Amino acid sequence: MFEWWEVLRSILGKGLAEIVALTAIALAGLIANFFRKYIYGWYDYSRRLKRALASVSRVEAASGLREGDGLWLTKPIEDAKSDAFIAALHASKVLIVANAKGGVGKTTTAANVAARLAELLPKSVLLIDLDFQGTLSAMAAGPEGNWVPAAGTDSLATHLISGDLKPADIINMSKPVASANNLKIITSFYDLAQAENRVMVEWLLGDRKEDIRFRLAKLLHSTLIRQNFSLVVIDCPPRLTTASIQALAAGTHLLIPTVMDLPSGEAVITFARQVQNFKGAGVCPHIKMIGVVGSLQPPVGDIAPAMMRINDRLNDVRDSETGQKVVDILDPKTFFPTSTYFRNAVSNGGIAYVAMGNERGEREVKEKIIALADHVKREMNL
Repeated sequence: MFEWWEVLRSILGKGLAEIVALTAIALAGLIANFFRKYIYGWYDYSRRLKRALASVSRVEAASGLREGDGLWLTKPIEDAKSDAFIAALHASKVLIVANAKGGVGKTTTAANVAARLAELLPKSVLLIDLDFQGTLSAMAAGPEGNWVPAAGTDSLATHLISGDLKPADIINMSKPVASANNLKIITSFYDLAQAENRVMVEWLLGDRKEDIRFRLAKLLHSTLIRQNFSLVVIDCPPRLTTASIQALAAGTHLLIPTVMDLPSGEAVITFARQVQNFKGAGVCPHIKMIGVVGSLQPPVGDIAPAMMRINDRLNDVRDSETGQKVVDILDPKTFFPTSTYFRNAVSNGGIAYVAMGNERGEREVKEKIIALADHVKREMNL
């Protein structure tokens, strides 16, 4: 095997032969590095770009082009199938409060239900604000508080969806909610919008060694979080953004607030179908829908016709395997009305349930919140 080396030495001499051999080895290394860095790198980039374009492309249908499944359903799900993940999820309690439509009381519902449950549960309740508008963060900060990140820093929610935080960080960095016992919050701000776009691009063009859809799930279902919090309540934005997808993947239960009118009802039906698609694809295979709750109802007007129409349409949203209806409208006793108490809480900072006293009007609103929170508590076996 060394014949070539002996021939080279006989022709060039020992010293020059060694120089030529070392030069050849170095040149081979440079060529290999060039192919790895540029040729394979370009191939890998082209492959990822093609995958990204396929994720967002429209598809052919009988009626013409239509939108495809979307960028979040483009890869087989493995993280949610492991026995360890399923066991951790069943041991945890994570309530998602979400809807695809804005202005229907999601934040009001999340804040007030969490405040009520914090009075009842043995360990703290953790609120997570994943809407970059930060309304929940402002309410939790109270009139004297400040939830806005310091100059040159990002909000906790940005670090959360980016995978920067460990379970101990959530425990140490979450902030107490003003005037509420047993209640803490992870705050958000407008930097979260850019973070969601960045993480989405990472998902489209990254190597996908990590499934970013399950970043939040792995964090919230950790032993340390379960040991410190009885419940996690996540307020989602009215869009299926990166933060919403991570929340759904982490959720054990889903509550859908809505105003009981026909436009809002159509949003509920669309959202319920989307959740079922994600569930069937494995993004949130274990989530349970608690139901649709009426929120911010006007003091006058008959909501029965809208309720009947929405309920009829929800009959079409069924489990693909069992054929069973997946979500119902809750008992109207759990609906809470639009109220100056809620508006004042948003305007002045604070959570209405915490701020209200025992006057007649306040007591009536609190009873609605208590009824809804008690229903959630039973459904989640808290």
